[in-house]
Amino acid sequence: MEDFLKVLNMDKWYGVVLYLCFACCAAPFFGKLVFLNEKHLFGVGVSLLLISLSFFIADKHVSWRESAYLVQTKIIKHSPLTYVILTIGILLLIIVLGLIVKGLF
Repeated sequence: MEDFLKVLNMDKWYGVVLYLCFACCAAPFFGKLVFLNEKHLFGVGVSLLLISLSFFIADKHVSWRESAYLVQTKIIKHSPLTYVILTIGILLLIIVLGLIVKGLF
């Protein structure tokens, strides 16, 4: 099961969010949603896409030497571009979730 999740790139949380955003963007095309506006669901999908995209871009491989060994790991190192993409995604998500909550009442 773990190998299957690695093939789908779901070993990190932002990989799962990427598949969730595709589901949110595609859901309005497959049926009528009664309790939720399709535009709001599409907005959630786009904002989740921006958030996960910024983390995929910021995923870096780092290696260093420790005595006779070469140590490698992956870290999240954001650049100014990924901070901008992440900020836009978070702001869009807050706006769309606010509209969803406003529409429920």
